[in-house]
Amino acid sequence: MNWQRGSYLSSPISNLHRISKIVERLVLSRISSHVEQSPCFNTFQSAYRRGYSTETTLLELTNDVYVAADNKARTLIIQLDFSAAFDTMDTTVWLQRLEKSFDFTGPILQLIQSYTSGRSQFVRFGGCLSKTTTCKYGVP
Repeated sequence: MNWQRGSYLSSPISNLHRISKIVERLVLSRISSHVEQSPCFNTFQSAYRRGYSTETTLLELTNDVYVAADNKARTLIIQLDFSAAFDTMDTTVWLQRLEKSFDFTGPILQLIQSYTSGRSQFVRFGGCLSKTTTCKYGVP
């Protein structure tokens, strides 16, 4: 949807400048190996990892089901959709998690904190703008 031309919106959209997207990718490339080497990192994490996708997750799950069936075991699958999890998470909570669980400190933690805090948002509908509100949850 092209919201600038007055299309309907269901929620605010975060528009970042291109430089912000470049910085995001640079930071991600620098911290990914640190996170993946942490003892708190879940080896089954597929999102946002090079070489992993929904397809690799489904292949692993299918293999596990087949192995269980071969061993005459029962299989129970519970699916949870966390696709919008960061939209509802308090930024102070996951910043603390980065610090305590993944040992982020100093300039990198300060960079992430400055990037995710002090954000505001508004909705544009046609030629009308809503009040600007502070974002307490979610990420850009």
